[in-house]
Amino acid sequence: MGHRGQRRSPVDAGDRSVQLERLLARIVDDADRYLACGRGWYGLLAELEERIAVADPDCRLFCVGELDGRLHIEVAQVNTTGAAAIRAAVVSAERRAARTCEFSGEPGIIMERNGMFRVLNPSASPQGYRVVIANELSADVRHLLTIIEQLVENQQY
Repeated sequence: MGHRGQRRSPVDAGDRSVQLERLLARIVDDADRYLACGRGWYGLLAELEERIAVADPDCRLFCVGELDGRLHIEVAQVNTTGAAAIRAAVVSAERRAARTCEFSGEPGIIMERNGMFRVLNPSASPQGYRVVIANELSADVRHLLTIIEQLVENQQY
């Protein structure tokens, strides 16, 4: 992850560093310029940047990161002609992240530790995380989980 105001890609970005730097450069000046997520999602974000660059090179973002176990991307500014393609790219990245381990990039499921939710691979998750059983979740999170499961089942991305 990075520090407030930093535009450089994470040190562990590897061959994705160029795309991640471009994605960070899209974040508006008043917002935090770092990726608030684990390296397992860097590939998704690099692909997202490539799709954004084609749809609208001037697209600006408010934030990119993890929130309650899901990838959260807020678009700040997009041109009218690229809006549909940007929306499709963001939705696709968010849906893929819902089933991709945030730490390893391998297949993952929603897990919890101390009230914090993450999408993780159970066999490689950090100590203390446990698989979430749907009836333990709040109504809002259960609804989100149901939507994610339906999308993954139907593979509508």
